[in-house]
Amino acid sequence: MPNLKSKKSHKESRRAGFTVIEAVVMSAIVAFLAGTVLVKFGGLNDSIALNRSAQELALALRQAQSYALGVLVTGGAIPPQTGVKLSYATSDDARGYLIFSDFNGGTGNFFYDSPPDVALENGRFERNVRINSIRDIFGVEKPKVNVLFTSPEANVSLTDESGSSIGDLLTIELISPSGHIKRVFVRTSGQIGIIRQP
Repeated sequence: MPNLKSKKSHKESRRAGFTVIEAVVMSAIVAFLAGTVLVKFGGLNDSIALNRSAQELALALRQAQSYALGVLVTGGAIPPQTGVKLSYATSDDARGYLIFSDFNGGTGNFFYDSPPDVALENGRFERNVRINSIRDIFGVEKPKVNVLFTSPEANVSLTDESGSSIGDLLTIELISPSGHIKRVFVRTSGQIGIIRQP
């Protein structure tokens, strides 16, 4: 009788577990699902970085506006304008922005030139988000622009790299490495915002 019992329990123990083939198939399914989730998660991270970069740029523009309204003193003097320099002329320029005080000649020249202008803050976008294009109200691309706020009323001027006016609307397009796009706009009325994509 003991022999019968041992044979029965041996068969039961074989049926209670997984075979090697079942374990391999299950591992392959789990690996496939994990890979799919990780690929989607990377795109989600790019989207989050793009949204945060657009918000950061809008906040930097508002910060410069606040400096002009609050009459920020830089190096013992009040700058005529406080501005943000934006460019996508080089890949390094396209990854950020510069907040500056425009001092040139005591009246400002409506663009950044160092010195006599003073750099206040260098901002960098997250996860390789960069400026893809900058366009004026007519849709003309401008590789280098300045958004300036005159103290103390924070009147807005939008200028090119030589300080010439480029109209009353500027649209800055940011792009993530995965190709998603977000736009930030500035108007000479002082309005700064992010264009919501459908």
